[in-house]
Amino acid sequence: MPEQIRTFCWDDQNAPNRLAYYKKLASKKNAFLVGNAGDLLSGSIIQHAYKLPHVNVKKEGHRLLLVGSVFHFVKPGDIACGIGVREGQPVQTDCRIMGLRGPLSYETLKSAGYDMSECKFLYDPGLMIRELAPATKPVRPRGQIFIPHYRERFNYLLNTQLMRKRVSVVSIDATPEAIAHRIRRAELVYTSSLHGVVFAHSLGVPCVFVRPQTGEPMFKYQDYYASIGVPYPTPADNIAAALSQPKPDSPTEISYRDGDIQLPSKEVLQESGALEVG
Repeated sequence: MPEQIRTFCWDDQNAPNRLAYYKKLASKKNAFLVGNAGDLLSGSIIQHAYKLPHVNVKKEGHRLLLVGSVFHFVKPGDIACGIGVREGQPVQTDCRIMGLRGPLSYETLKSAGYDMSECKFLYDPGLMIRELAPATKPVRPRGQIFIPHYRERFNYLLNTQLMRKRVSVVSIDATPEAIAHRIRRAELVYTSSLHGVVFAHSLGVPCVFVRPQTGEPMFKYQDYYASIGVPYPTPADNIAAALSQPKPDSPTEISYRDGDIQLPSKEVLQESGALEVG
């Protein structure tokens, strides 16, 4: 067996083909053709940092957990390195914490009694998108896009208001690199997806945060904004409200710099069991 890194993606249930995809949709099950770009980030980061493939392990520990509000899925032997808590007090688990999404997650876990002595950064690893998908040539930004939260991505396909405003809807059902490409080509990004916000900030594109219409808890957004040194903005109530408010004319200045996210070495991963060696 070749070397591979054990990780955990909350939802990698992309359909093997379009027929399976539409069958899932018809049965009202969540379905992705490619996958949720935010969840696919783990594989992209592992390939970029370690030049190794990954395997998504859901029922056992000894994994490298990089992205998402998935701390409640942590198991013994895991390494948390960029994930965050969702809400509430997490159950105590024997794991190592080497990085977290933000200071709210940090304080939650510290108050729960976790050992925080190895925590080296408080950032969402989605900020690495500009390293994962570097610009290959100058792009002249044109137009505006809206990246909805994945659970509402079908709600705006035929939205007449967006059509009138010439705002293109970009589905989060794509690779992180594909989303980065669309963001780079936009003058302005509206988004209710956390990683839509994260990617826009990292790539230096003006962004308007829109409240998700799904009842999504705001904790992860607040955690992320606290990590980048930016006051948490009141989100626009919906895309209609966002379109009617003044537009930002410059990118958000964030505290993150390339290299701030420090990933564990291969030796550490092998010792923990997260790196499988053939």
